[in-house]
Amino acid sequence: MIAVWQLLLLSIFAIMLSRAFSSGGGAAPRQLANAHFYKSTSLKAVVGASADRDKFGNKVLRCYQEHGYACVPVSKKQKELEGLACVTSLTELSKTLVPPMLMKDVGVSIILPPGATAMILREGYDLGVRNFFLQPGTYDAETNEVIDTLKDAQVIKACVLVDLGFSAW
Repeated sequence: MIAVWQLLLLSIFAIMLSRAFSSGGGAAPRQLANAHFYKSTSLKAVVGASADRDKFGNKVLRCYQEHGYACVPVSKKQKELEGLACVTSLTELSKTLVPPMLMKDVGVSIILPPGATAMILREGYDLGVRNFFLQPGTYDAETNEVIDTLKDAQVIKACVLVDLGFSAW
């Protein structure tokens, strides 16, 4: 017969597992917001994806792949990265989506200098993107001003590699 303390211990363990798999570890509110990004978008677009495996644009792409997310590299220079066909812009991506997927279903990770990030935020927002993930170093005062105009968008400023965990640092 199972004792009450054993049931209590099993319940606590089940709650801990549930939080770990459903809310990015269940720790801080920032992680809860980030978990929403990962769960609420069907496709992750990696703007600034790179062929150089030492660059963060490549690492973010591989991190999404490692965690089983559908992703597409956005690169003006490459045709294919890490076995995935590239698109040259978010505008091109919007033309390739097959309904019922829409740009609102795309989460955009940006790995570019701040000036280019501001342009991508505007482009994405105009196309219907509402979920953006800005890697460290991709934003500045101008970018923050643009973010302030994106009234119904979720813009996260954090590191995907830290959030999800990446095995190939």
